[in-house]
Amino acid sequence: MEYQHDVEINGEGKYLNICKHNGLCKKEKDSKDDTDSNKLSHIEKAYTTILGELGEDVDREGLLRTPLRAAKAMQFFTKGYKETTQDNH
Repeated sequence: MEYQHDVEINGEGKYLNICKHNGLCKKEKDSKDDTDSNKLSHIEKAYTTILGELGEDVDREGLLRTPLRAAKAMQFFTKGYKETTQDNH
């Protein structure tokens, strides 16, 4: 990640994350999306296993997409664990 020196305030220099402000880190974002997609697949399989072990027929109409929905929900619920305060600006 690149940083650029910004204004000096009270004798302290602040740094701007160039990637964040100019969108120069597309490669990093694409790599993260690929990783998240791979993880999503593993989480979906885990939910399929859990439902099957609980005695559910995972091939029935009402449950076909449930493992994927649950996996997406879990990724959404836990996405804050990977974020910093700078990511939320």
